[in-house]
Amino acid sequence: MRSSVAERRRDDIAADSFPLDEFAAGIAARLDQGMGFCVSRLYEDEESYILQELTSNIDRNVCETLRSFSWHDEKIAELIDGDQFRAIYWSIDEVDAGDDALKEIRCGLLVPCADNAGRIYVTEYFAKTELSELERSLLANDTLLDFMGKLRAANRQPACRAGTLSKKELECLRWAADGKTSSEIAIITGLSEHTVNHYLIFACNKLNAVNRAHAVAKAIRAGII
Repeated sequence: MRSSVAERRRDDIAADSFPLDEFAAGIAARLDQGMGFCVSRLYEDEESYILQELTSNIDRNVCETLRSFSWHDEKIAELIDGDQFRAIYWSIDEVDAGDDALKEIRCGLLVPCADNAGRIYVTEYFAKTELSELERSLLANDTLLDFMGKLRAANRQPACRAGTLSKKELECLRWAADGKTSSEIAIITGLSEHTVNHYLIFACNKLNAVNRAHAVAKAIRAGII
C-alpha cells in the first residue's frame, strides 16, 4: 500500500479491469433480506487507514457515519494485523454507535480480499439481526471465493513461476501436500483458518488449479514444493 497520490492513481488505473459490478451483483444475489453491503478499497496513509467506497447498496450517509467512529477505525486496523489477514465482526451491543442513522443495524462483518498487486478490497456486510459464527464464516468464504473467481475470469493473474508464490502461500501449500486440513494448518502455523484458506486459494489461483489437491500436484511437478 502506498500513500503517494500519484502512485495511488496508478493503482486505481491498474485496478480498473476488475469486474466490480459483477462482484457486487454476486454479493447482492447471495444476501438475505435485511442485509446490506459496501465494497471499498483500503489505503494506508501516514496516520491512518482510509476506506474509499467503490459500490454499495445502502445509503452513503450510513457508511460515512460508521467510518466516523474511532471503534470502526480500530476494526479496520485489525483486518491486516500482522499475518492475521481475516474477517472482523462487530456488534452494536459491543460498541458505542451513538447515531440514529444506525438504529436498524445490529452488526457488521468486514471481509478483506487482496489482488496480486497488494491492493486490498474490503467488503463490509450490515445486518439487522446478529449473525451466527456459521453465517459469518460462510459470508467470508463466499466473498473470498467470488473475489478470486472474478480476478481469474478477468485474466489478471500471471502465469505461475516459483517466485510468484509468497512464503505463506508456499508454507500452507506444503502442509496441504502433507495431507493437513485448513484447521490443522492453522494450528501449526499460528494463523487463523480463514487466513490459511486465503493463502491456499491465492496459491490455487496463481497455479491455475481448480482446488488445493490440483495445486499441490502442479506445484510438485513444477518443483515449487
